[in-house]
Amino acid sequence: EEVIIAGLLHDVVEDTVVTIEEIEEKFGKKVADIVAQHTEDKSLSWEQRKAHTIEVVKTKTLSIEVKALIIADKLDNLTSLKQQYDVMGEEVWKAFKRGKEKQRWYNYSVVDAISNIEDKPDFFAEYQQLVHAVFK
Repeated sequence: EEVIIAGLLHDVVEDTVVTIEEIEEKFGKKVADIVAQHTEDKSLSWEQRKAHTIEVVKTKTLSIEVKALIIADKLDNLTSLKQQYDVMGEEVWKAFKRGKEKQRWYNYSVVDAISNIEDKPDFFAEYQQLVHAVFK
């Protein structure tokens, strides 16, 4: 239940004035901790934020719940991107400041980061397959 709530709230801190403390107050410490570990520091560059996410996924001490939220978010984003790509083709990459090559680097880095996770949910493989399909 906490992971689902965190999933619904995962971008709230990045995109609004809501704080982790407010999330903890309303939804509990576990939800706040999961959201906090997924929240990017928007004061950093895109490359720094993405490198941090990759490291979070690689970190062996973090819970599978946090990693699952990250991969579910990436899967959702990439599914939407694939739908747009099917309509627009290569033009879709113009919507990204970092373009196709940086997006490829990031997604393949996340795939690499999850490769050593044991007992991962099935949708991790779905994300991996989609990365290969989009960035072939």
